[in-house]
Amino acid sequence: MPVVLIPLLTVVANDFLKVIVNFLKTGKFKLSLMFKSWWMPSWHTSFVSSALTVVFLEMWPWSVEFMIAAVFSIIVMYDARWIRRKAWWHARALNILQKEVQFDEVLWHSNLEVIWWFIFWILSGFFFMENLIFFD
Repeated sequence: MPVVLIPLLTVVANDFLKVIVNFLKTGKFKLSLMFKSWWMPSWHTSFVSSALTVVFLEMWPWSVEFMIAAVFSIIVMYDARWIRRKAWWHARALNILQKEVQFDEVLWHSNLEVIWWFIFWILSGFFFMENLIFFD
């Protein structure tokens, strides 16, 4: 059960954290950020990081399940950093070329953001696994 529940719990925590991070940066309370997939911290990084942590704790790093979770995490974080940056460049170029429809340019995350939040969600996965009573 924790393999499924803890990543979902970190996604919910992540979405609340988006609002808090934005409030600390701008002083504005925007609950709508909870439903934006591109805003940092990213929910996909929180999900795969905590899932990787849970699989590590439950099945250890030499298991096939851990290898699948690790590769999945790398692919998701690669997308967050590099593929989305390319999409950002395309959106930016299109916005410069035309004025009728504006494309969202806030798509990608920096290396530091991806690494920092990856570590943060791994630690939160450890925390949830060790401190939530209903997983005993």
